[in-house]
Amino acid sequence: MKTLFLMSMGVLFADPARAECDGPFSAQDLLGAYQTVQFMLTSGDDEAVVDAGQELESGLKCLTDRVPPALFAGVYRVLGAADALKGDSAEATKWFLTARQLDASSQFGVDELSFDSPVRALFDAAIGQSAIAPQPVVGKDLAIPEKCEVLLDGRNIREAEATPNRYHLLQLAWVDGDVRRSWVMEGNQFPDLLLQAEQVVEAVPEEEPAKKKRRRKKKKDTELEAITDAEGVPSGYESSDFVRIGRDRPMWKTPSLVSGSVAVIGSVAMYGVSFYARGKYDIATTEDELLHYKQLTNRLSLASSMLFMVGGASTTWGVLMGDSPGVGFQLVW
Repeated sequence: MKTLFLMSMGVLFADPARAECDGPFSAQDLLGAYQTVQFMLTSGDDEAVVDAGQELESGLKCLTDRVPPALFAGVYRVLGAADALKGDSAEATKWFLTARQLDASSQFGVDELSFDSPVRALFDAAIGQSAIAPQPVVGKDLAIPEKCEVLLDGRNIREAEATPNRYHLLQLAWVDGDVRRSWVMEGNQFPDLLLQAEQVVEAVPEEEPAKKKRRRKKKKDTELEAITDAEGVPSGYESSDFVRIGRDRPMWKTPSLVSGSVAVIGSVAMYGVSFYARGKYDIATTEDELLHYKQLTNRLSLASSMLFMVGGASTTWGVLMGDSPGVGFQLVW
């Protein structure tokens, strides 16, 4: 029963493209086939280049590994050369456009193609058409299976869009790195397996925020006042060339400075009175007088200390108070 279940699952998830493959085509196999085409180019045997290119293209759709985009640029370049040597310049241009898109600095070596080779000229002409924006599939979104990601020419994509009129290698891979399937597609012709109906997100009207009952400060008038009188204007200038910049003084700045200063002065005076009480204590003749002046001296000293702290805090608050919102505890550098 278990064997029957596994066989059923295999049929359900069978890949028609993989069925055409003789076996898995790894990154090492891709590199070997790519180097074979390069070697055939240096040998000057056009037929051998075409045959090696066909084998490389057949293996590309069976690729089972992730490959960096830079290697894809070289692979597409030699595939285009193989098609060009076969006489199919239209197919060659489709490979050349993607190669140029992935690596604009990619070039054929002098040992691969001569400077006057028509294949080199076709490849150089493709650079002017390679840098175009990708086109999305109309009405479709990319359907990415759970724990998977989609790669286009070795790069992770999230949208169903690709540059048109050129070939791309599309891969579905597990997030842990293993490639499940590969497709060679033209333009943005994504397989139906990776497409779903476009999801339209309706705009939800934002709820109006509840009105806050706390009082808000009036907006400051940021407009600059133009000077209309000529008093103090340097010679050679007009009054309209200048503006008067004002400063908003906080409402509590002056009261805090004044009250704090008065409290500090009062604390000093009270501390001075405590010396008078201490003098009376020193010359007291009875026990009642000693107790009275002792308590008075202590109370005056303690009260002067507390008054000094309160006055100092109020004065400091007034000094630090700026014209920014808040209670004024900010420093202006």
